[in-house]
Amino acid sequence: MKGDFNMPQELDIDCLGYSVKADFYETVGDVAVLILIGFTSNKSRYQDFANLLQKEIKASVLVLDYSGHGKSPYKIEDVMPAENFIEVVRAFDWLKAKKPTSRVVVIGTSYGGFMATQLTKYRQFDKLVLRVPAIYKPSNFYSKWGEYDSIETRHDYRLNAKDLESHPLLKRAADFKGKTLVVTHELDTICPPNSTAPFIKAFQADHWVETGLGHSFRESGVTEDEAEKYYNKIIYWLKNEKSN
Repeated sequence: MKGDFNMPQELDIDCLGYSVKADFYETVGDVAVLILIGFTSNKSRYQDFANLLQKEIKASVLVLDYSGHGKSPYKIEDVMPAENFIEVVRAFDWLKAKKPTSRVVVIGTSYGGFMATQLTKYRQFDKLVLRVPAIYKPSNFYSKWGEYDSIETRHDYRLNAKDLESHPLLKRAADFKGKTLVVTHELDTICPPNSTAPFIKAFQADHWVETGLGHSFRESGVTEDEAEKYYNKIIYWLKNEKSN
């Protein structure tokens, strides 16, 4: 992305006996954004988005590496989603304590969208953005990634929209009082329309489809300029969608 921006401060977020790494982009403003990354991704991939959020909505941004991701500890195959979720809660609480008067936005991509949806049960915040949100069997939440069957989830479980609508994660989505945007990708086969439609319905969310994209920017060959235009659509929604 074009332009000069402040580099983030790398932090250790305490998680009761160990810590995970996070990047904090601090800005003078009244918005705080927690970005929850995709599975096997890392916080450094979100620098351009964080810089745009700083510039366009004067947001302070925290980007977390869960355990098994990026610079945080442990091997991914030894980690459960439930453990990653505890880290998400700790990161949210850190951001809220750091920016106590700011309106909080949570943005989750794929696995991060799953985590962000889970967070709506335990914390209140202003806006939620779910990019190609992933969903998993409830039992997977307490299974180590080394025991996880990704093929079965992607090609069987996520194709049954009726079953997904009864997922406990989505059944309680109506309790979330903030505004929600769901962004999906036209050519996504990992989180296809059958698996993302229940998120839109459960949150009564605003929704747009990005044409020509698969699940990730990398597989779709998205250029820097194309990524900036994409991110600016999300920022436009954040600027213009009034809070409850």
